Amino acid sequence: MPPFPVERNYPEVIAGRKMQTYIDWVGPTFLVSLAALPAASVPAGLSAAKLPVGLQIVGPRFSEPAILTVAKFVEAVHPIGLPPICG
Repeated sequence: MPPFPVERNYPEVIAGRKMQTYIDWVGPTFLVSLAALPAASVPAGLSAAKLPVGLQIVGPRFSEPAILTVAKFVEAVHPIGLPPICG
């Protein structure tokens, strides 16, 4: 999903499902940590509005080398570049 306004603590709807609380939104990522699975978040491109979109890559235990390889590939295939200079 594309970034949501900075004034909001969490998105209102994801894939048609209404988020009632912050925990509804962040819960799935917590489960990855609770299961002790390695994960990486990587920029995966830009939305139609030129906002960054990320991808979370999760693998089985002890698969950090594979996760980092996939993350490097995603960044190489979908570079987002540096943000514009505001001024």
